[in-house]
Amino acid sequence: MYNNLTLYYLEQLGIRPWVNKENYLATTKSESTIKLIIVLAKKTNEKARYLLDKMLAYLNVPEHQFLIINEEDKPGQACSNLVALWSLGPISNEIINQFSTKKIIASSHLNEVINHPALKKKILIDLADIQNILQR
Repeated sequence: MYNNLTLYYLEQLGIRPWVNKENYLATTKSESTIKLIIVLAKKTNEKARYLLDKMLAYLNVPEHQFLIINEEDKPGQACSNLVALWSLGPISNEIINQFSTKKIIASSHLNEVINHPALKKKILIDLADIQNILQR
């Protein structure tokens, strides 16, 4: 079965597996278990995806506790246990308004972080902040 991250990558490659993403998420993730929503920019390269995998490994968040969406996607209703929204790149005002009562952490686009090593320090600070928020 496909996990959420694999489905996201396949979608970016233009591959549509024979799985309905909404049905899959409904069976594997209930809204009450999602604590972190990660908003990615639509154009992320392979190095950026690898970096995201490493950052998620650093956070040590179980797969059922986070959801990765595109900047253009509209997340459903707010999850009851949602703690934070982490934006890696630009974020729409609609998403900001929808999650205005939650902690919103805006970080640089992953491609920028790869191209400008000075931004890695801020990303590491953001990761530590997210880790502290999730452990509360």
